[in-house]
Amino acid sequence: MQMVTKPVSTNKSENDQATQSSPYWEYQSQQGHSLEMILEDKAWLSLKSGEGQTVFDDSAKAGLLALDQKAVETALNNASKSPHRLAVVVLSNDQTVQDLNKTYRGKDKPTNVLSFPSNESLQEMQGPIHVGDIILAYETIINEAKRDKKPIKQHFSHLVIHGVLHLLGYDHEHETQSKVMETLESKLMNELAYENPYL
Repeated sequence: MQMVTKPVSTNKSENDQATQSSPYWEYQSQQGHSLEMILEDKAWLSLKSGEGQTVFDDSAKAGLLALDQKAVETALNNASKSPHRLAVVVLSNDQTVQDLNKTYRGKDKPTNVLSFPSNESLQEMQGPIHVGDIILAYETIINEAKRDKKPIKQHFSHLVIHGVLHLLGYDHEHETQSKVMETLESKLMNELAYENPYL
């Protein structure tokens, strides 16, 4: 679970081109935030057929909850309306994530999720602010869920929350940061009727 400091996030027009050849889902929260999910590795479809659309819907709901949470914080600290945010989730695999991990973090191994924050500023945007992309590694996530005896959709949802929170500026480099981030992750997972992922 790691945020990558050098963003490689795509912009909306590039996303539109990518989705012409890849299965694509778009979700929106009641607060107007959006989450786009792009299928890069068809192995993920085995989860869809095995557990139904729920595995995608639940993880999308998890990501939107994280985006909405940031909106709540912004509203509390700022009288102006919180801008709408857009996050992109790429359903990929170990090889792609390993390549990105090696290129941007110097670690030649796969990990479960990488977050690439966007560098778009509030002033430059006319529509929703693209906060960045998260890339998920299918094999690693499946193996972790089996190892920890967790339902795949629960682990999947947790990693989407974790990745989106990285895009929104949360981190776990230091103990204080970790406590704040893990507490919020547990709160959001509880809202989805899942257990605390850190127990």
